[in-house]
Amino acid sequence: MPLNSKNNPKPSITISNEIVIKVTEEFVDLTGYYKEELLGKSYKELSKTLKSNFFDKFESISDEMSVYIFTKSLEPREVIISKKIDHV
Repeated sequence: MPLNSKNNPKPSITISNEIVIKVTEEFVDLTGYYKEELLGKSYKELSKTLKSNFFDKFESISDEMSVYIFTKSLEPREVIISKKIDHV
């Protein structure tokens, strides 16, 4: 069964115009942050919140990359960041 099926969705956030516009419950569960603590942040602010330097590499991501983030309780989590550009 695919990980992104409705029965087992992946933790994710959606960034548009460099701002976090969507946070899934699975991402909240993974990190311990409330949606309100993440929504509206720039990806640079998000990177600081998650104590990760992924924003330095964000622009150069062509498909996906592995990075570490830290939960609210400072537990490290290895995650895959993927970049999808929607053409409207």
